[in-house]
Amino acid sequence: MIAQSKVVGLTWGGTIFNIINYFPVSVLEHVTFTQFIGENMKYKSAAGSMRMVELAAARFSAEYLTMTGPLYIIDDATREKMAQEIAVQPAFAASKQMDLLFTTLGTMASLESIPTWNENLDMILGDINHGDVAGMLYGRPFDVNGNFLNPDHDKVFGLSIDEIMETPRRFGIVKSKFKTSAALGALRGKFLTDMVTTESIARRILSEM
Repeated sequence: MIAQSKVVGLTWGGTIFNIINYFPVSVLEHVTFTQFIGENMKYKSAAGSMRMVELAAARFSAEYLTMTGPLYIIDDATREKMAQEIAVQPAFAASKQMDLLFTTLGTMASLESIPTWNENLDMILGDINHGDVAGMLYGRPFDVNGNFLNPDHDKVFGLSIDEIMETPRRFGIVKSKFKTSAALGALRGKFLTDMVTTESIARRILSEM
């Protein structure tokens, strides 16, 4: 799928990091890897946002683009102005042309693990019941029924949900049993076109249905 693509979007996390390391080394100079949402602020982690596109590009001798800026910008005017800066325009332009994006599912725990986000959850998520959050995807919270919970309070720096959903292949990987509800919500919402998981998680999903 990567070899057949021109622009591939990546998120972050340990699962993505491990899988990239299993990619066979080859030369795909026609492919560009890009961020399509901002930094998760795990700057010291090998599984951080910027390092994912760098690592993937290195495996394929490909180009990469980074989206300089934090994942969440609370002030709407600042976020809109940031998106117009020349430093991020190449990433924004490329990500709007993605053939494929590669991601995993997050949870509230992953958001709470980053001190800055944890200290400002209400400002980031808005007036929603945190207990309704089944998972996080593309930086946004969603419920088990497949509904994004704060479309009118979207503080994500990067592509909008509508723009992301225009990507023809949205490939997700779920390895943790603690993400069963997140996987079910993502399936119900059709947030992903492809999902790879384990048999045990698939059985859990079926039982929750």
